Amino acid sequence: MTIERYPTRAKLISAALLLPGLLFLTAVALGYAFNVQGVRLPFDRFTTAYLVPLNRLSILLNALIVLGPVVAVLANLIPFIRRNVQFNVGQELVTIHITRSSLLPLAIMVIGLGLAAIFFSYFLAENWQCIIGAKVHC
Repeated sequence: MTIERYPTRAKLISAALLLPGLLFLTAVALGYAFNVQGVRLPFDRFTTAYLVPLNRLSILLNALIVLGPVVAVLANLIPFIRRNVQFNVGQELVTIHITRSSLLPLAIMVIGLGLAAIFFSYFLAENWQCIIGAKVHC
């Protein structure tokens, strides 16, 4: 059985889609959790100038931060399954072959799922009172 290599372009695009979310999460962690003023002040200025006002740029940046990891996972999931997962082989139900060429796509999918889970959890926690109807104005 020969396992094809993943296209380099797909890996680069997927990794690039993870960068905005990783940078945002790193800036939030350094600025607010660890109170690093050298990161917090520029991050606050950037957020107020580019992420908060509703315009085309803010929609694009917010979409890259939140949806970039999801797109990176989806872009790698189907090729990963096609190349590395075999169903109904012998007595086993599923066999997964991890090769060196599949490590980077696997890492991209794990990081992307982690980022998506963090952003989704934050969205739920931030808007929980609005979701359950405890708050009238959101």
